[in-house]
This record gives sequence, C-alpha cells and structure tokens, in this order.
Amino acid sequence: MSYESSFKGKTAVVTGAGRGIGRAIVAKLHSLGVTVYAISRNPANLTLLQSKYSHVKPVAVDLGDWESTRAAIEKIPAVDYLVNNAGISITANFLDMKQQDLDAIYEVNLKAVINVSQVVAKKMIAAGKSGSIVNVSSAGGLRAFPTVCAYSTMKAALDHLTKCMAIELGPQKIRVNSINPGVVMTDMFKAFQKDMSNVKVDEGAMAAANARIPSPQKVNEVEEVVNTIVFLLSNAVPMIVGSSIALDGGFCIG
Repeated sequence: MSYESSFKGKTAVVTGAGRGIGRAIVAKLHSLGVTVYAISRNPANLTLLQSKYSHVKPVAVDLGDWESTRAAIEKIPAVDYLVNNAGISITANFLDMKQQDLDAIYEVNLKAVINVSQVVAKKMIAAGKSGSIVNVSSAGGLRAFPTVCAYSTMKAALDHLTKCMAIELGPQKIRVNSINPGVVMTDMFKAFQKDMSNVKVDEGAMAAANARIPSPQKVNEVEEVVNTIVFLLSNAVPMIVGSSIALDGGFCIG
C-alpha cells in the first residue's frame, strides 16, 4: 500500500499558500484527500485556491503581525500536518543590509514559524494526534551564497529551530524536519533575479558558489520540492526527525 493513501481524511495547515511552492503543496495534499487550511495574506489568491479545490479552507492573515496571526490560527481545529512555507527574500549585500529589511525577514521567515507552530503543536498535543511539521528552509541556510545574507542567516536559524522543535515535540508524537531546496523557479526567485540587476555582485564569489553544484540539474522543479515535503509529512519515514533535507544538486556537499 502506498504511503500516500494514509493522507486521506487528514487535515493540514499550509502557510504561504497563495502562490509558488505553497500553492503546489495545497494542490498535492488536496489530491491526497487532505483538508487544507491555506494561509496567505492575499485574499485574492485564497479565493482562487478555494474555487479550484473543494477541501481548502482559506485563512487571510499577514504572518508578520504576531497577534493577528495567533488569533487566526487559534480558530483552526487540531490538524495532523503543518507546513511552514511562507517566506520573503530581500536582496542585498552584507554591507548594504538595512534594519527594516532584517526586521521584515525575521518577522516572516523565523518569528512567524514559532508563532504558528506553537499554536498548532499545542492543539495537536491536546487532541492526542501524531503530527508532522515541515519547515521550508533553504540551501542558503546550510551554505553561504552572495547577496542574500539576511535571508540565508534567518534560514540557518530556522534549521536550528527545527532541531529545537524536534527534540521537544518528539516525545509528544510530533515529528519536525526542514527541507532545504536550492534554486526553485517560483515567482519569488524571479523577483530575486530582477533585484539582482540593482545589486553589485562579486562575480568571483557567485561563480564559486555555482561551481559547488555537481549535478547537471541546477534548478529544482516545484513538483520535486512538494513531493519531498509530502514524503516527510507521511508515516513512511518515522525515524527522520530534526533533519534538514537538502534538495540542492550537491551544493552543500563538503
């Protein structure tokens, strides 16, 4: 029996569900029979999701707002799965990083994960559920890459947070892992490419970073990322706990 059959009738929360990887996660889980509470700050994106997928329950909230987020998540009943996918990226070299950019990335990429996960995990525990949480991190959290210092630093913190969550929530029957993709061709990456035209790039550093990738395939397909997330959520891998799974073509080797 395929592990995918175990998803039928289950429930999940997915943040950053309005587009890109998040939207694809919602679509995949819906196809497996999961009722998904889709979190996005863009109501139009949620309306589109709900029109396409009958088992999607939209929740419009800005994850950068701690109190509003907590209030919104508190209204959701206990679920079986959580995917902390929401994230933002602001392109800047280390010497050019601005305080407001650091604050914005911290609020969404790290602080919101703590906020959402606290509420969801407490409900899982109270309901006696054997849950699974996947935090969507980045290969940038495992190895340095030019022009995304703030983003990569927060993702590195997210990877350590994943381990802290795993060691505390594991005894409560909740597995926690992170997934660390390299480049994924999403709207976020396209915006990054556009921003790069306004950033002075050290071509040598960029070439050295790219040279780390031994795989002929340099870019992840969204489907590949989603399939790995679903695998980690599933009951097929009970011993993968507190891990950071790299989908990077070997970028983080060595």
